[in-house]
Amino acid sequence: MAPRWLLAPLVLTLLASCATGFEDDSPDRRRDAGRGADANVGACNPPCGFGATCIAGDCVLSPGVDEDGDGVDAEVDCDDKDPDIGARAERPCEGPCGPGVERCLHGVWGECTPTSDEGCDCAPGSPPRETTCGRCGTATQLCEDGSWTVGACMGEGVCTPGDRERTTEPCGTCGQRERARTCLDTCEWDRWTEFGACGGGAGVCTPGQVDRDVRSCGGCGGTQERTRTCTDRCAWGDWTHFGACGGGGGACTPGELQTEERRCCWVGSVQRRTRSCASDCTWRAWGNWGLCSGGEVCAPNQEAPCDYCTRRICGPDCEWGTCAFPPDSPCL
Repeated sequence: MAPRWLLAPLVLTLLASCATGFEDDSPDRRRDAGRGADANVGACNPPCGFGATCIAGDCVLSPGVDEDGDGVDAEVDCDDKDPDIGARAERPCEGPCGPGVERCLHGVWGECTPTSDEGCDCAPGSPPRETTCGRCGTATQLCEDGSWTVGACMGEGVCTPGDRERTTEPCGTCGQRERARTCLDTCEWDRWTEFGACGGGAGVCTPGQVDRDVRSCGGCGGTQERTRTCTDRCAWGDWTHFGACGGGGGACTPGELQTEERRCCWVGSVQRRTRSCASDCTWRAWGNWGLCSGGEVCAPNQEAPCDYCTRRICGPDCEWGTCAFPPDSPCL
């Protein structure tokens, strides 16, 4: 007599065949089963499965979806997130009788098939036994009513041997580089590999990079600056406005004018003179005082030459005094 663990999958398969009327659930069989009495009205019975579209009563496979890029469409890929697993693969599992193997067929994982020759049967009174389970763990099996029962899996690792994990980081101008690590036979991760070459960058700058534009201002070394920053899409943002002028080494800006004034005799009346800034950013000499506003002839204490030998001084009444020889006259 065959062991019960071999009979169970067979019984389930036979029951499924009786219920559906066909022996397997492959994409081709699902498409053929859709051709029936409702074909003429565009309905599929039973409904089409994942990845198929009902057209005129036929289940037609939709354009392939392949997220992990392993060349196997999602509808027949047991794990479309893992390129190492396609339409046919195996993985360890833990069944009611101990460790086993699950097999992928047409995108569907089968039942856990025991790998131990001892099967599920046991002799009453058999002592407990240890078995491997899960991710390098161990479990205790007890013989109850002639069958082994499995306890909780203890001491499991962090990964399944052969698993591969990848991680990426940004680089260059919006590019990426990748590194990976593999799960060891001890169910522990191996060291990360070194990051690979940077690829995929198509921008003109690196995010956060600052570009500066400086121009002269004010003369004699003065400058003002504006900036722009690289966005997270590796493209330059807008320029800021030019800042204040600074850094000039002169006393003034070429062409700048400066005015000085003083009070005249009449109330509110003033007299002015000016000077300008030269190209070397230094002030030129003051010009002569102009006339007082309001009509005065001169300003108090103002001096003016009469001729080569004499000068005159403006009195407090804003009237010119008489011409006289000053102490430093060249004619004395």
